[in-house]
Amino acid sequence: MKKEKSLNLVVEFLNKEIKRLDEEIKVEEGNSADKIDLKSQMIAAIKNLDFCSEHGLNAAQIEVIKIPEDGSDSYFTEYVMVDEQELNNISEWAVARNGGKEIRLNCFDLIIRKKD
Repeated sequence: MKKEKSLNLVVEFLNKEIKRLDEEIKVEEGNSADKIDLKSQMIAAIKNLDFCSEHGLNAAQIEVIKIPEDGSDSYFTEYVMVDEQELNNISEWAVARNGGKEIRLNCFDLIIRKKD
């Protein structure tokens, strides 16, 4: 709970800074490219913070795994996540699904995993 509250304070701070920048951009008219860029970065940061809050992500508690690029035919290799259902017989394993779609990965994908 405390971490969520601190993220809310950061988002609130960034929103106030965005409003302040908006006022400065209006006054400066054509001389505000850096401020417009900063505002865009703040908006992106808020979206990232919201995403992390929504999914319970905290950099100290996750690891990112990049899918290897050295498959049998590199960019065209596809990895499938399976639900082994505690069965030792590979022929009985099922491709894992999310929202009815099979979970398939390629070398451009990342897996975010909670640390043990």
